[in-house]
Amino acid sequence: MNRVKLIVAAVVVLLVAGFGYTRCGRTNGPEYVTAVVTRGPITQAVTATGTLNRASQLDPIQALRFE
Repeated sequence: MNRVKLIVAAVVVLLVAGFGYTRCGRTNGPEYVTAVVTRGPITQAVTATGTLNRASQLDPIQALRFE
């Protein structure tokens, strides 16, 4: 009789552990957005304010700085 109780208890513990692992232990992974690739012109709009300078007038360090 003790052996049956031990087996039942082990099964219950495994079920609870499995439920906890599948429901509570994991977070959702990253979501990916996909798109169909098409050929066409490459366009980009730039909105800015201020004074425009030629590239030769810029400091080379500032010209390569990305934000």
